[in-house]
Formats: sequence, structure tokens, C-alpha cells
Amino acid sequence: MNNKIIDYRTVSYFFNNSAGFAYVALLAAVVSLFFGFRFPWLFLGTLIFGSLFLLVTTTHYGLVINLIDRTYDNYIWILGFRKHNLNSFQEIEFCFIQQSQYKYIVRSNPWNSNEFNKKTYNGYLKFSNGVKVHLTQSLKKSEVVYELKGICKDLNIPLFDATSGKREVL
Repeated sequence: MNNKIIDYRTVSYFFNNSAGFAYVALLAAVVSLFFGFRFPWLFLGTLIFGSLFLLVTTTHYGLVINLIDRTYDNYIWILGFRKHNLNSFQEIEFCFIQQSQYKYIVRSNPWNSNEFNKKTYNGYLKFSNGVKVHLTQSLKKSEVVYELKGICKDLNIPLFDATSGKREVL
């Protein structure tokens, strides 16, 4: 590893399917820009929907690891500005994958509802001081493994699979 400062874009701040909303906002911005020449008040719609598009598509969490100073910065990026959370560490122990379940209920009317259960896979980085940093999330385990393997290779640390209840090396 020749880089001493490593920067990862981890997870999106908004929900996973926010890209669809973002492109609808972009379409609304373009339409309001097109009709704004005829109706000048629609330029306000361009500003609002364009800002929503930028906000949804660029806001994300990130992690910067400085191996020289032994610090990490778990930040949030909002429209080009970073909110920092700088911490120190002694060593990076390992990456691991955990499985979690969530359920949501869709109610079409007061008498009828559907319950959906989904499994998600989360990837974490564990420091020696016990702090776990969330790196990635997906409905597919293979996507989480792929992302974490690259990080583990950069940091020269092992990757564990804790989805079955016990830690297995991948």
C-alpha cells in the first residue's frame, strides 16, 4: 500500500432508491426552465427542483483514514461541504459483514395491510478501540463482499463474515 491517506465514499445519506426521485426533480427543473421563459415565476421551480436534485445525488457519508497520524474522519458530505467527526485509533482490526432484517407494513386502507420482510447486508470496519464504522449496505451479500474486499486489500486487514452467527474468514 503506497497511499497513507485513504478516502472512501461509503453510503448514501438518502434511501437506496433516491436516484429515481432525484431524476424526477431534474426533469421538473428542466421543464420549469423551459417554460420559465414564458412564465418567469417558474424559474423558482428550476431553482427548487435543481437544488433537490443536487442535494439527493451528492449527499453521502464518507471515511478518510490517515495511516500516518492514525486518525480517521467519518464525515457527511452535503452539497460540497463536509461535517467532520475526527477520531484517533491505535490499529484497524478487521472488516466484517453482518446481516440484518427489517420489515415494513403497507396499509392500503384501515382494514388491509401487507407486511414485507427484507434481509440487508451491512459492511463495517472495526478499530482496536471498539468503534465500528458503517461502510456499505446492500440487499445482496455479494455486493457488500466485493466492496469490502477492496477496502481490506487497501488496508491489509482480514474480512470476516458474521452473517451466520459466527465469524468466518472470507
